[in-house]
Amino acid sequence: MPRTEESRMRSRPLARPRLLAALALAGGLAALAPAAHGAVALPSSPYSGPSAGAPPKPSGSSAATRNQLELGSRGSAVRALQRALRKRGMRVAVDGVYGPGTRTAVKKLQKSLRRRQTGVADAVVLRKLGVSLSRSVAAPRSSGKIAVFPVRGEYTYSNDWGAPRGQGSHQGNDIMADRGTPLVAADNGVISKISRAEQGLGGIYVWIRRADGVQYYYAHMHTIAAGLELGTRVSAGQMIGTVGNTGDARYGAPHLHFEIRNDWTPINPYPHLRSVDPNAGS
Repeated sequence: MPRTEESRMRSRPLARPRLLAALALAGGLAALAPAAHGAVALPSSPYSGPSAGAPPKPSGSSAATRNQLELGSRGSAVRALQRALRKRGMRVAVDGVYGPGTRTAVKKLQKSLRRRQTGVADAVVLRKLGVSLSRSVAAPRSSGKIAVFPVRGEYTYSNDWGAPRGQGSHQGNDIMADRGTPLVAADNGVISKISRAEQGLGGIYVWIRRADGVQYYYAHMHTIAAGLELGTRVSAGQMIGTVGNTGDARYGAPHLHFEIRNDWTPINPYPHLRSVDPNAGS
């Protein structure tokens, strides 16, 4: 068996005090040196469905240092808030995720308290409900907010996030539109993955990655605009293709499956779509 450097050092006689002293000094200096900084790079290939394996888990949550809960917050404090809202007759899921339903319930409570209806559970709301932020809560991730609506033309959609699907719960929103309806980039970014040939559940698809790492997934496309390829930069509103029904939607109505991911964590696109939908009511 080959001898390691450590075993060779141990086999040498201890009659070399100068060498041993030098080694000890070097070790001490190394221990005092600051550690090099840098993040471990994770695979950047977009998650294209169950066959691609589960996306990497996000980093662990830390205790709350904020004095409020808001859209995107997660943890036991959010769950406690949801339970308290249910006791007051609000229809809200107790899932530990501060989504649109929880925000709507908080707005109703704020209205009853004659406070500004922000949908944010601030210190006043939390105190009224007896919720303490000493419980574990993760801060909201970077916003998946989009700059423009991804479909140009006539369309319909609903908040079908989490609806049951053959491969699990729905992790995006389906925007129904006629085949050939233009699709545009929801924000500035680069093409991080693209397939002009039908592939997997998404069929013909495009992923756009924003500078902060948020990604937008366009699935079931009919065509992809000429000139787009891996690494191509696109601008918000730029046409990237057309609506279709490729992939596992081939026997259904044409539509865009639109998905938002932040650090591979799916985000409900619905509130972000509504915020830029030119046809949305006030």
